[in-house]
Formats: sequence, structure tokens, C-alpha cells
Amino acid sequence: MNEFYDSYEEYMQSEDWKIIRQDALERAGFKCDECESEENLEVHHKTYKNMGNEKDQDLQVLCKRCHNEKHNKE
Repeated sequence: MNEFYDSYEEYMQSEDWKIIRQDALERAGFKCDECESEENLEVHHKTYKNMGNEKDQDLQVLCKRCHNEKHNKE
């Protein structure tokens, strides 16, 4: 976690995360990586080891349904 944030929740509300999230959405063409839906998109952390300094490969764009399914499998 970046030393500037006290919690995951605080980081998720930050301007830093909003920029990283927007970049991920743009790279994915504003489509879910699993089903190609363009609705209810979220950015999933494949790993939290680089939290606050995520690399492109650390993130995956998923629609809400696919994101929930991914977490239910983990």
C-alpha cells in the first residue's frame, strides 16, 4: 500500500486510483475482459502486492457480474 493512504478504502477514493482506473479502462477499450460487456465496468486487482503503484498487468477490467464471479472463485 502506498504510504500516503491509511486504508484500502481511502485509496479507492483517491485521485491517484481514479487516474489508474481510467487508464485501465482505456487500455481495455471500455469492455469487460471476460464477456466484452460495456456496462457496469470495474477494475479488478489481480494482485495487491503493488497497491498504490499498480502495473498494467496487475489490473483487469471486468463488468460487475464477471468481477463478482471472479471473487467467488478465489
